[in-house]
Amino acid sequence: MGHAPEMPERLDRLDLALVLAIGSLTLAFYLWFLTREPLVYGIDGPYYLIQVRAIERTGGLKYGDPPLAFYVFYALSFLLGGNRTLGVKLGTALSAALLMPSAYCLLRLEFRRREAPAIGALAMAFSPHLLRLSCDFLKNLMGTTFFTASLCLLALSARKGSAKLALASSAFLLLSGLTHSLAFAVALGLTVLYGTVKALVEREKRAELAKLLVLVLLPPAALALAGLSLFPRFFSDLLKGEAFLEELFSSEVSPLLLPPHMLNVAFSLGLLCFGLSWSGLLLGARGCLSKRPWGPLVLATALTGLVLTFPAIPPKWAWRFALMGFIPVATAVAALVHQVGSEKAISMALALALLTPLLAQTAVGATAWGPSISPAEHADLVAMSNLIPPRSVVICREMPLKYWAEYVLDCDVVKKPSPELLRRYEHVFLLMRADRELPPGPWRLAYRGEELLLLERLPLKAAA
Repeated sequence: MGHAPEMPERLDRLDLALVLAIGSLTLAFYLWFLTREPLVYGIDGPYYLIQVRAIERTGGLKYGDPPLAFYVFYALSFLLGGNRTLGVKLGTALSAALLMPSAYCLLRLEFRRREAPAIGALAMAFSPHLLRLSCDFLKNLMGTTFFTASLCLLALSARKGSAKLALASSAFLLLSGLTHSLAFAVALGLTVLYGTVKALVEREKRAELAKLLVLVLLPPAALALAGLSLFPRFFSDLLKGEAFLEELFSSEVSPLLLPPHMLNVAFSLGLLCFGLSWSGLLLGARGCLSKRPWGPLVLATALTGLVLTFPAIPPKWAWRFALMGFIPVATAVAALVHQVGSEKAISMALALALLTPLLAQTAVGATAWGPSISPAEHADLVAMSNLIPPRSVVICREMPLKYWAEYVLDCDVVKKPSPELLRRYEHVFLLMRADRELPPGPWRLAYRGEELLLLERLPLKAAA
């Protein structure tokens, strides 16, 4: 196989047409998927609605978190006439679509030919990992959009030796850090891996690459540490890395509180990423040894995929890490297609064979995944909202219901009862499913719905 042609200085009309087509297709698909049901998706979906509502009322967040995604969702909701649900869904679909230009440009820069970048971008767009991410971890998805742009700019700055492009890469890396801690952690790790492997392969440019890598990493790392000191409410997520390492090396493993069907999803997505990452590892190592321009990227992303799916990762974290697998999956798919060379028929046949298992899982997820509560449960919560007076708290032990109860009932919601609740609140309620046994104690039935019950704790005198 001959050397690939040189990458042009800028994308031509065909490249732009491909980017526009893949981006538009991605946006249309995710808008269809996310608006297929009227409610927001996943366990954390209503959490985003709570945060957007808090911004509307106070200008700030109710819960400390990297803030950027919530303000983007708020801005979209405002532009849509205050429709928070549509604002969150549109912001999520746009995040997925905006991944495509960066992904295509990065792969085009490294592989030079168009076939591999186009197939790689499609593998990313319709990866079941990305689809599941759009249900549960919306901040993570948006943070990855910034991170992919950062990686693309880093690759371009390494090619041109441009400090300005390195600083632009650093700016997008910082935006990733302002969006989600896991996306930021993966971004830092992959940036270091890519820069290190590239410096080992291109020894004549080692000093220049080291300077560019420092320019990329230093500003966001410094600002993250400063933010953790000055604004711990927004940057406390960064401490999750410490918690992860403690649990990783601890003999005690916290269980993953997911229903069986979600455990199956987590396992299948992790296995898919793990298998393709091994393929990428072999191809990347071969590319580095033969000094192909794409070798460092493929090897670095493959190593990242293997780390993300390392079997010893505690289940609580493995589920989240596995969803980041669309990055190594897309790069490995692109590398495999690229190996075929310029034979169009063979490369298209291979692309179809690689995309089929991805598309099959995505098709299943697109029809099966959705809100974490049923329409009947949501209707019960809406009916209960008229019965909750001011200075009330609701006890809700079930996680899929907790954030929904907090958003719809518009009051404080806690997981466990405590004596302090009776001192802090005038009214204490218990939310439970209608098929469960009523708890003992001074409770009166405040509302019986089709799926849910609302019980109110009687005052001590009334209970006596």
